[in-house]
Amino acid sequence: MTSSRLALLVPALCLAGCFSPVGEVLCGPDLPCADGSACVGGECKGSGGTGGSTGTGGSVGTGGSMGTGGGPGTGGSTGTDGGTACGCVDASGACQPGTQTWACGASGGSCQSCPTSDACLNGACTPSGCTPTTCPTGCCTAFGTCVSSPSSSACGLAGQQCVSCSSGDVCRMGQCQSPPGGGSPGSACTVDSDCRGTMGAPPRCKRVTSSGNASYPGGFCTIDCLNATCPRGSQCLTMPAYGETDHFCAPDCAPFLAPCRTPGYACYTSGGGSGGGVCWLSPLPGGPDAGVSLTIGAACTFDAQCGTAPSFCFAQRQPPPIGDTGYLGGACAQPCQGSTLACPTGSACVTETFGGMFGAPSVSLSNCRQTCAVPGSGQSICRAGYVCAQIPNVSRILGFCAPSCLNAGVRCPSGTTCRSSGICQ
Repeated sequence: MTSSRLALLVPALCLAGCFSPVGEVLCGPDLPCADGSACVGGECKGSGGTGGSTGTGGSVGTGGSMGTGGGPGTGGSTGTDGGTACGCVDASGACQPGTQTWACGASGGSCQSCPTSDACLNGACTPSGCTPTTCPTGCCTAFGTCVSSPSSSACGLAGQQCVSCSSGDVCRMGQCQSPPGGGSPGSACTVDSDCRGTMGAPPRCKRVTSSGNASYPGGFCTIDCLNATCPRGSQCLTMPAYGETDHFCAPDCAPFLAPCRTPGYACYTSGGGSGGGVCWLSPLPGGPDAGVSLTIGAACTFDAQCGTAPSFCFAQRQPPPIGDTGYLGGACAQPCQGSTLACPTGSACVTETFGGMFGAPSVSLSNCRQTCAVPGSGQSICRAGYVCAQIPNVSRILGFCAPSCLNAGVRCPSGTTCRSSGICQ
């Protein structure tokens, strides 16, 4: 190497080693780059190291080795949970997107739980116009919009936060459930093999009742539930009073929201399942107790036990937004319009308010209820779990059999307290 070339190279090496970072030196046809890098436009392009790839937990990449005359490599940036943005961190230390009302936040801070009436907008709890009152039949999005017709992509009811159902599930009665048909409980069938695939236990196609007194129109997919759990969207049913002593899974239902398949089936109040009702044969088959009409106020399980329409069984559990009514064991009733003349002998028209808990809307219903004497006197002639209460806006002489305030789901009116007698005073 000539002295002139050495004189040029030494300052370049000193610059590369004494100052950081330097990624280029002078070069030319007669002055090749000492580190073997390419000479581009009179400059040595030193090959720096490559940054680390973003992986789980984001490992930091290592810098490249410094070439003579080349600058140091640039280290890789730290990854973030495999490339997923962390809106906020929940109490367990897990990273959440930060867009849900139950985990709202931004910039990796702590997740917050928004009040019921708020929405999570841009990582912050913001007052929303979507509430259980303004969206009683739908769900609220993270942006505070009411989805009045829930779907599998936005499922919920009574102003709840909308959720996205798992792949293959459908939204029924505001809940993600396995789709009807295709072998699910209650779907039509001809042979047992039509019912395979979705129920997690040996299925069968039910064609007649256990007593043989009625057939199942179009077949009825089910599984025995005496020693098994029914799939989502169904409940365990037995109807010995109507000739069906088997314990089998039947689909949930709710009038108007999720009716049963027709013809041949109807939605009966059961107080269970996700909708407060269950699908079974219609009309009801004959049995040892069939055709016996119960009086207003009597305990019941299904509408038909209370006689023909408009009599029905008012169950303890009702579909949202009503929920638990406190009517233990159910009670036979009839709808009415505020006149005692519209009710059978021994009953009166009573308007009651249900729901209204945890921000859910309240619902007022008028039904014929069993009457009793001396309101506020205790149980009187009412069944166990019920007390003689005053009928609103009616003489204190006449009362009705109301659920004891000690029952689950019963709330005393404002300004009164539940006493040990079961009466709100």
